[in-house]
Amino acid sequence: MDALGLWATPTAVTLGESERPNGVGVRLYMYQARAGKVLPVAGKGEVQIDMYDGALRWEALAAAKPLHAWKFSGVDIRPFLGRDSSGLSCYEMALRWGQNVPTAPAVTLVARYQSAGRPEAVSSPTVVSIRVK
Repeated sequence: MDALGLWATPTAVTLGESERPNGVGVRLYMYQARAGKVLPVAGKGEVQIDMYDGALRWEALAAAKPLHAWKFSGVDIRPFLGRDSSGLSCYEMALRWGQNVPTAPAVTLVARYQSAGRPEAVSSPTVVSIRVK
């Protein structure tokens, strides 16, 4: 894995019948450079997206415990593969946080990709605002 990028909606989203925000919309980009070409990773390993309560700096993430984590096997994530408006391959998902409701005005998201025999790839942290009306 040469690049793992996580993009998220700038604010939390309301999914289903809820009256309050209850999730986040994300796009996960996984790429590998081979023979001078950049190719999308087919998602054979495991993906985990961690959500932390609050807007955390990179240095604080090592000591922080995720409020919620979504885990996907390569088989589980395949249905989310598509293309963004620029034509780039990405996994686009709407993720509900369930009972793990954030208490801070923002959450920090980090994606992790692990494939057998390879070092873990970690995205840069992405902060999403939680706006409650």
